[in-house]
Amino acid sequence: MKKILLLVCVTFILGAATQISCAQKEALEVGAKAPDFTLQDIAGQEVSLKDVLASNKSTLLVFWATWCPSCRREIPELIRLNNEYKSKGLKILTVNLGESPGKVKSFAEQQGIEYAVLLDKDNKVGSQYGVMYIPTNILLDKNGMVKYKGTSPPTEDLLPQK
Repeated sequence: MKKILLLVCVTFILGAATQISCAQKEALEVGAKAPDFTLQDIAGQEVSLKDVLASNKSTLLVFWATWCPSCRREIPELIRLNNEYKSKGLKILTVNLGESPGKVKSFAEQQGIEYAVLLDKDNKVGSQYGVMYIPTNILLDKNGMVKYKGTSPPTEDLLPQK
């Protein structure tokens, strides 16, 4: 009887955790407000999403890891978008999930990455954003509203034009 009761309790807890996880994922669909966060970049400086939003027209969040082949393939496109759209008001913030600062910094330098690389050492922000796969790209407007969410960068018609 105790084993059955324990099994029921574990099932209930896992079910509740799944619902919370799904709710987080749903909360960040297009039209939702993105939660604020502050993370360190690879230079050790703190970067706050609310500060970035306040000084840019759009912010592209990219959740990624150095070991991810799809993330690696996306880097040249992100470099191009950064070069072409930063002067028009786009800020790219990439959020590395769970890797060591030294490894991420070395990788970014080798790749010639000039956009912001943030460190989510404990995957707290990734979890807060309901990241289920990488890369995950989330485009935010100046008010922090989600305009796009997908596995690749947004199309250029969604990016600031002037």
